[in-house]
Amino acid sequence: MKYRGLLFAIALACTPAFAASTFESGGKTLRVNDPASALIAALGEPARKVEIADRRGDKIGDYFYYTVDAKTIRFQIQNDRIVEIFEMR
Repeated sequence: MKYRGLLFAIALACTPAFAASTFESGGKTLRVNDPASALIAALGEPARKVEIADRRGDKIGDYFYYTVDAKTIRFQIQNDRIVEIFEMR
């Protein structure tokens, strides 16, 4: 039990990024399965857009990168829907 604080500190330091199902900014909430048009309406055009391709080189989606409050937020878009929201610090 005396190592509980140390283990908690190590676990906290090892989690610089995480995936979420919702994102809130400026009173607007975005969720997984929302359309990409709702994302652009809420946050504007992305700072960076990267195409996702499968092994054959076929496009399967896009990553939209935004910088909000000194954090980088990556939205994975497939079939014009938000599939994943990933926050990087």
